[in-house]
Amino acid sequence: MQKNTLKYTWWALLALTLALGAVIAMIDEGIRTHAAPLGIVSFELCAYTHACAAIMESWSSHARQLTALSLGIDYLFMVLYPATICVGLLLVASLGPPNLQKFTRGFAWWAWGMGIADAFENYFLTQMLLTDSVQGLAWPAAVFASIKFAILLHTLLWFVYIWGVYGVIQSPKQKTA
Repeated sequence: MQKNTLKYTWWALLALTLALGAVIAMIDEGIRTHAAPLGIVSFELCAYTHACAAIMESWSSHARQLTALSLGIDYLFMVLYPATICVGLLLVASLGPPNLQKFTRGFAWWAWGMGIADAFENYFLTQMLLTDSVQGLAWPAAVFASIKFAILLHTLLWFVYIWGVYGVIQSPKQKTA
């Protein structure tokens, strides 16, 4: 893919990701409770704090509907944000030295693991909502959420590193040399 095409694709994906992320954040405000101070994130990781039942009890029927809406919209989001990160990493890969370009491209494709982990996580969270039970569902949801967040953290940090070091810091030096 040509660099200009990648750049335009990345900007379009970034705009869509941020817009949909803002919608999800607005929905999330309606599901924050004392038991779920981080909204959907509290629910995703509730197995670690043994708070799943308390979170579900703290939600009114309206909050449960908002949670279901958030999980539904997340199925589109789980395609957008890995695509944004993947294209972003492919875009900055050429900035780094040859030995890091292949590594950066690998990270780009690894970003799709977030979406896959997110899909499994959402399945378990949806089952918790539908069955009103956490047994056998909370731990798999939390594990897949943890995998998603770990990949997200690593891919974003790598993007910032490659872009920062080779795009911002070294690029002006190369232009003046």
